[in-house]
Amino acid sequence: MQGVKSFIPTEIKVEYLQFLLGVGFHTLDFGNFVSPRAVPQMRDTAKVLDQLDLSDTKTELLAIVANLRGASST
Repeated sequence: MQGVKSFIPTEIKVEYLQFLLGVGFHTLDFGNFVSPRAVPQMRDTAKVLDQLDLSDTKTELLAIVANLRGASST
């Protein structure tokens, strides 16, 4: 989603990722915690994570954390 030029609404991302979680992938790269200036499309990664229902999946989530500042924002 970070390659898309326009911002995808959080609700659409959650819906899409929720569908992918149901597929049963081992790992799903779902977002990143980097500066919104660097990747504005992913500025809502924490909100997306908060809204995902992980209760019925074994899929592991993967997110890029560029530095300690990004990690502390989670």
